[in-house]
Amino acid sequence: MTISSSGISSVLKAYTGQKVVLNDSKDSTKAKVTDKDELVLSRKARDLKRARDIVAKSSPVRKDKVEEITNAIQKGCYQVDPDKVAQRILATVRKYRQEV
Repeated sequence: MTISSSGISSVLKAYTGQKVVLNDSKDSTKAKVTDKDELVLSRKARDLKRARDIVAKSSPVRKDKVEEITNAIQKGCYQVDPDKVAQRILATVRKYRQEV
């Protein structure tokens, strides 16, 4: 069997611009062909996309927290809890070891 570019072109022309849409009725085996491509997202997918867009636009830096710490450092009243720092370091190391 020989496959030529003209044969492939004729097959592609037959399917260009068609879309198979499943019928939502009880008999889901029936399908209809439409003339245009269409993408329909579920409500959950639209909500997820909207949430992702909002997160993508937001800044990962909490400016209010940065300003608060900067002011405390400048005033000389910023206190570091060494136990808390050590716990966070150990937790990060443990998490890293589990991933590796």
